[in-house]
Amino acid sequence: MVRSFALGGSLLWVSAMWEGMITVLGAGFAIFVLGERFSHPIQYFGIFLAIVAMILVHLGDDMFKR
Repeated sequence: MVRSFALGGSLLWVSAMWEGMITVLGAGFAIFVLGERFSHPIQYFGIFLAIVAMILVHLGDDMFKR
């Protein structure tokens, strides 16, 4: 995380990416390592939206720095 600030990332960008990674990696660990499952399919869609949000935050940062 500190390296992200050193590379010129703003607090908002680093915070959004950090929260996204925690959500996706935490869910992945629970599903693949612990064998847990969500109780409703819409919850899997929420993980998909977290991945999409991280991609959009990352792409938006690159587009506006040009």
